[in-house]
Amino acid sequence: MSSATKNDVAHAAIIEPPPDVRRMLQKTARLVSERGLKMESRVMDSNKNDERFNFLKSSDPYHAFYKHKLTQYRNNPEDGVQEILNPDAPPPATSPQFMEPLPHPFGPPEFSDDQSSL
Repeated sequence: MSSATKNDVAHAAIIEPPPDVRRMLQKTARLVSERGLKMESRVMDSNKNDERFNFLKSSDPYHAFYKHKLTQYRNNPEDGVQEILNPDAPPPATSPQFMEPLPHPFGPPEFSDDQSSL
């Protein structure tokens, strides 16, 4: 499998969680990005019976989204602050779910000022 195909599969596997899970996930990812993987272990241990933290388990469908956020916050710590302070704001354009649309194969439509054909 080529590396481009692996990246496509990785991006396709990221599932965005519902808002309540997303907020908890973002706060946890920010905390872990600041304090390290020992903090992740502590959070897992102290919340192992709390379903809201299932995203920490590799078998959870939202785990890939958590790992994506963790990497994002490590690379750009200010992203985590903005997302937590303003959770309803749209995610940055670099997130996989907001990729640029592909160009239309025939180019953009052309419009004429001539209204006689209407």
